[in-house]
Amino acid sequence: AALDAADVVIVDPPRKGLDEDVVSRLCSTDIPNTLIYVSCGFDAFRRDFDKLTNEGGWKLDRVEGHVLFPGSDAIETLAFFTG
Repeated sequence: AALDAADVVIVDPPRKGLDEDVVSRLCSTDIPNTLIYVSCGFDAFRRDFDKLTNEGGWKLDRVEGHVLFPGSDAIETLAFFTG
């Protein structure tokens, strides 16, 4: 019920990505208007992105890559969606 009252949802899942029930819930609601997705696992992000955009109607507005740990090859993906 809290999701139905939110204007913005921020998700920051582990490297494996969002659980299937979370993706399903995000795909089955008209609310919130904005989804911010922080990802440290690009393969999982790509899988979740496909479901969110193809099944949920989310549209990617902007995506950024950030190196939060200098010296490592890890890039955090920060994606902004509108519903």
